[in-house]
Amino acid sequence: MQRGRIEGFIVLDYLTRAGEAFGKLGEWLATGKLQYATDVVAGLEQAPAALDRLFSGANRGKLMVKVADLP
Repeated sequence: MQRGRIEGFIVLDYLTRAGEAFGKLGEWLATGKLQYATDVVAGLEQAPAALDRLFSGANRGKLMVKVADLP
């Protein structure tokens, strides 16, 4: 049995195609084909616990600490 190979890439290697990527990603976001999740923790005092969640994998999506409301 032959195993597959995982190969990474560096975004800078494809910088010439950034416009194409942004166009497609924007289209997918606008049509709902691309969705993202955020995990917001309220209060700077919760930052240490949020950091623990980041490294334990307990969060879903982008983890943010909300420190204040907008004026």
